[in-house]
Amino acid sequence: HVTMLTRFYYMLYQLHRHQFGGWSLLRWLVLLAFVGGGATWVHLLPGGWWGGLLWWGVGLVLLLAFLWARRSLFVRFRAEARPGSLPSAGRQSVRATGRMEVGDREQWVVAGLGHIERFRNGEYAISAFVPPSRYLGVGSTRREDEGMWYAFIAPGTVDRVIAGTLGVNGRVYPGVEVRYRLEEEFRTLYLVFLPEEPSA
Repeated sequence: HVTMLTRFYYMLYQLHRHQFGGWSLLRWLVLLAFVGGGATWVHLLPGGWWGGLLWWGVGLVLLLAFLWARRSLFVRFRAEARPGSLPSAGRQSVRATGRMEVGDREQWVVAGLGHIERFRNGEYAISAFVPPSRYLGVGSTRREDEGMWYAFIAPGTVDRVIAGTLGVNGRVYPGVEVRYRLEEEFRTLYLVFLPEEPSA
């Protein structure tokens, strides 16, 4: 079911981005699973041979599930049979998902609140805010990962824009998939356009 799957994807994203003792919570869980398997194998924990395999299986499933979820940017997009569009001018509020940058650093951002703006030369700038947060009471975001993050789409580099629905953490939103060229690779962004607040 898409709702359960996107909640699982979002959980993996949160385990990846929240840290404890310099390691992500996901790395701690995978390590715990493999150490638990070894301890069970040598009879320091109950369960015997099959128990050890079960521990290792959990660690391997977590790792493979993370790699799989990362391929889809921790969301599920269902394309519709019609093209999407980007704003032809001005600035619009969005929730942005994709690989975003600050200087020479980059990270995955999922449903970050920000804006898309089209400049006069045809370039698009997409921003997304990553707030400080805690997860499961022990993990916290790194300070260098917090704040505003950006993606820039140069004129003439948009390969396609497709309308569809975006599943994020158990909810579904209308949105677009944007595929664009950045240097020698293609990247994908998912955008959910938000209604503008009425001016006072």
